[in-house]
Amino acid sequence: MSTSCSDCGNSIKTVFKFCPYCGKPLSKEEPERSQTSVKPLVSSFRGSPKTPPTRKRNLQATKRSPQTVKRSWATTLLKALPTGTVLTDKCGRHWKLGAVQNRDDQGILYEAESFSTCESTGESSAQKQRFSLKLDAKDGRLFNEQHFFLRAAKPLQVDKWKKLQSTPLLAIPTCVGFGIHEDRYRFLVFPMLGRSLQSALDDSLQHTIPMLSVFQLAYRLLDALEFLHENEYVHGNVTADNIFVNPEDLSQGPSAAVTSSPWATVC
Repeated sequence: MSTSCSDCGNSIKTVFKFCPYCGKPLSKEEPERSQTSVKPLVSSFRGSPKTPPTRKRNLQATKRSPQTVKRSWATTLLKALPTGTVLTDKCGRHWKLGAVQNRDDQGILYEAESFSTCESTGESSAQKQRFSLKLDAKDGRLFNEQHFFLRAAKPLQVDKWKKLQSTPLLAIPTCVGFGIHEDRYRFLVFPMLGRSLQSALDDSLQHTIPMLSVFQLAYRLLDALEFLHENEYVHGNVTADNIFVNPEDLSQGPSAAVTSSPWATVC
């Protein structure tokens, strides 16, 4: 049985407590509305010539398209920040942008480093540890991803899930910082994600990966998707560009970066 979110209009299951599209808590009245909407859907499925099922789905898609289009355009028109720009997260930590790793309709992925300022001496020093910083428009799709990491993917929650599932690794990156820059940009910071699977395929002469790597990849992805689904999210954009391999520790296998929306959501 399904219902629709009163905020964004997307179709969701009645058992959900949060809308996986916009992250808003669902009211207790919404399941009741869904019961009235089930009957016309069933009757149309049984062959009503006036309201075919495809018509119902098209109306639903049209209903949620304005928000999707708005966020997509916000990301597409996003102006990249120059290398060397320093961003400050909600905890007051500073992050200095490096080279661009990737840019697509989900945002811009930068290399970054933690940047600390020594006020007593007036000197600045950049720490050697490297990070990945995901940048998007303030009102873009990254809001949903931030909501996921704050609500469902806290380190203690992830560790608890790994113990229950007896798995040593969950292919979801840890968010170590987030914030707003110039009231125009939203950003998330992760430990260095490594290189994308797509770049590895592009560098391969045959554009393939070994069978063992395929099995490792599938194994890690299934764990990550199971975690997402149990927390009322789905990834919505599992592609080779959104799967990252850490070349410094290949024994861990691929790490699926949940850094893209829509979060019918995650990543």
